Amino acid sequence: MLNLTELMDIGCAHTVVDSDGWMYPCGKPIVAIRRWPEGDGESFGGVCQRHAKQAGAELVPLENVPQ
Repeated sequence: MLNLTELMDIGCAHTVVDSDGWMYPCGKPIVAIRRWPEGDGESFGGVCQRHAKQAGAELVPLENVPQ
């Protein structure tokens, strides 16, 4: 797993799709770390205020993440 500084540098990891159908990470400043259970196993990434509000998201607020 990336450390907190690396997660903050990357920004929000939530995938968004533009009008041309291209997928890319949101990239906004993160407010929490989210557990992403899909794929080949668990992974973690930062999420912005907007994407942290999604129903069912398993979040850890940044103040609870060890440096």
